[in-house]
Amino acid sequence: MSTLCVVIDCSPVRWGIAIERYGESIYQTLLSGTVAFINAHLSLSADNVVAVIAANSALKDPLLSISDQSTENPDFTSYTLQKLQDALHISAVSPNDSSATHLSPALAIAFCLKISILSVDINRLKHDYANEGRILIVSLGGEFGVERNNLMNIFFAAHKHDIIVDVANIGKSNPILHQACDVTGGVHIEITEPNCFFQKLLIYCLGSSSVRAVFSKPDNSIVDYRAICHCHGKPVNIGYVCSVCLSVKCQFSPICSVCNTVYKIGALRSRKRRKEE
Repeated sequence: MSTLCVVIDCSPVRWGIAIERYGESIYQTLLSGTVAFINAHLSLSADNVVAVIAANSALKDPLLSISDQSTENPDFTSYTLQKLQDALHISAVSPNDSSATHLSPALAIAFCLKISILSVDINRLKHDYANEGRILIVSLGGEFGVERNNLMNIFFAAHKHDIIVDVANIGKSNPILHQACDVTGGVHIEITEPNCFFQKLLIYCLGSSSVRAVFSKPDNSIVDYRAICHCHGKPVNIGYVCSVCLSVKCQFSPICSVCNTVYKIGALRSRKRRKEE
């Protein structure tokens, strides 16, 4: 048994940038490719489970669909595709949305969903059933701002529970997603041509961890683990760390821009001059 949680970036700003760069056809290409990959995963075993989660703060219920609850909707493919289109429409008309992706809440839902399915199927595990968990992030690039600490906590928790995180990135790459794949043993795919989106998912993300060890995978050997400053979103070698929220800044500021903590800076003591002998 394998549980796959697909987390899709539904930021309207990021989708607008992608459409401006690749054309309007990318909308249907990504959605149809995602649904086709879901069908491929479900076809591998009757016990496989798929959950689709949208990453956007404008949605009241980010969990769009789950295959275990599809009895009321026998055509799970059409139902999932319609829910994805509705989620993108709600995100586009939301007046309060920004370019932020809000990835950490969606990943937290995916992580908790995998743990809940694992606890339900504990009897199967006792009979040598392998319940493998995977999370596929379909990212359209962009920065994650104050989410970085939450994201890293989720990725380390996923590694502890043997959950693989794969990333299919379209647009500007982000170092933290490379770190997620490296920490959890997943695969980071750069989609330079949208028409190859579905093919790359089948090649690199469909197989289990044991199958992936046999076949070749993209070279992710160079992973930048430098901290990312919250003020400019750039990697830094030396920075200032807030003692409260642990955010990193490349420049000193008496007030933390993330948690608004005011630092108490004491005056430096003047050194006594040595008496001349």
